[in-house]
Amino acid sequence: MPAIVKTFWSTFLAGFAIKAAHDIVVFIPPLLLELIIEFVEAGASSSSLWKGVFFCIMLLLITSTQTLLLNQYFYKMYLVGMRMRSALTAAIYKKSLVISSYAKSNSSTGQIVNLMSVDVQRIVDTMVCQSSSFYA
Repeated sequence: MPAIVKTFWSTFLAGFAIKAAHDIVVFIPPLLLELIIEFVEAGASSSSLWKGVFFCIMLLLITSTQTLLLNQYFYKMYLVGMRMRSALTAAIYKKSLVISSYAKSNSSTGQIVNLMSVDVQRIVDTMVCQSSSFYA
């Protein structure tokens, strides 16, 4: 496990930074909505109409940024998941090539390949979901 962390730490760190930025941006739209409600309740004059338009445009931009950050976070985490799957599958396959003939007699090649894919998938799912549980 330490080798996986050493290999993919930069991608995990980038994902954590993106998720942290997303979590901060989540708190901004309610504040903007409060400003819009105050603006509407105060009555809009033609000279202050630009404030209402500004608040609405900011709400649109902040919500779009929030969506982009969350999608980028998921992209990074699934990307690291695929890279981890490839690295682990290659390492296990390389190990299975040097296995003794006695160990091969106990199980077929299909069983070994099936166990490889299931175990690697569990490890990848755990690592990717672990990054999400950090923020829960």
